Amino acid sequence: MLMLIVSINGELIAQENSPNNQKVFGFPVEKMTRRFYFDLGKGNTMQLELEELDDLPRIRIDSLLRIMLVDADALKYKGSELSSRNIDYVFESSGANKIRIREIRQAGTSYVIDQGNPSLLKTEQDSVFIMGKVPSGNKAHHYRLSFYLNDLSDLTSYPDFKLAEKFENIYNSKPQRWNTEKGRTYLPNDKTVSSKQAKGRFMGYDYLNIRLSADIQNYKNNFVPSITLGAVFDISSNRFRHAFGFWGEYHFSFEKNAEGKLQTFGNKFISLSYQRTSINENDKKTFFNPNISFGILTKRKGEMYDKGTMKIGAGKFTMSSGRTSLEPIIYFTDFFKQVSPGIRLVQSF
Repeated sequence: MLMLIVSINGELIAQENSPNNQKVFGFPVEKMTRRFYFDLGKGNTMQLELEELDDLPRIRIDSLLRIMLVDADALKYKGSELSSRNIDYVFESSGANKIRIREIRQAGTSYVIDQGNPSLLKTEQDSVFIMGKVPSGNKAHHYRLSFYLNDLSDLTSYPDFKLAEKFENIYNSKPQRWNTEKGRTYLPNDKTVSSKQAKGRFMGYDYLNIRLSADIQNYKNNFVPSITLGAVFDISSNRFRHAFGFWGEYHFSFEKNAEGKLQTFGNKFISLSYQRTSINENDKKTFFNPNISFGILTKRKGEMYDKGTMKIGAGKFTMSSGRTSLEPIIYFTDFFKQVSPGIRLVQSF
């Protein structure tokens, strides 16, 4: 099945950002951490956006282009050669791919004069946006290929343009070998591929994240399981991502009550944190984060925690691309008159 939505009338333009259209053809640009630019020659370009660099080998670019061209050809769409034609193509795992064609007419009429003979001139490029997902563990990661072309027919030459070979060279390249010239960084030995930082790194956008994790830490002679729920606000710059966190930690202790029976008690900490991550860490599976956190006990049940307990964390060793981390913790009361060191293991979801 091929779903087709054509928007070429002014009456339909207002509907392009409708919830249903966004659900089908929307793209989570805030999740992207890699962006590459490709010079395809003759003024044509391509942009590739990824959630993670490890997604790159899973994108079969040549096959994707051939499938899209076959489907687009089946529509027999030509449109006006002087209008800017935009195609959105979404690959679905079910095979029910979706395509939307939009035609944007020029506001005025342009001409080129050659030896006194006027010819109509097209001033805006055509564009093709190919979107899809690739498996990544238990999740699916998004990607987008954006082509900007002088004419849609130029796309037919690119399945044989060795784009797959370029993808492989990007993935296997060493960051330190990328060359920087005039604010642009180039793939070694290939100036047709560039990015703002080596291997396409960029920190993306500012956004609010929900934090949910299962944790375990030691406090004195106890191992304490906990659940953390809160929010993290990420602010990005060219070199670093700054994360400001606020959350509640629900710690569980197992103690005997007045009747001598084992009972579960819940204690609550309210915590604040700040973390700075360099874009250079995006290539690593394990790395050290210079973060700091502070928490205070706001709800006490049982006798495990002393009244007025506070805790400080400094530094964090991160594994599994940021999902698992180890953080040293110091618990204290009465302005460090009583101190208890600990280690906290966090598994984020």
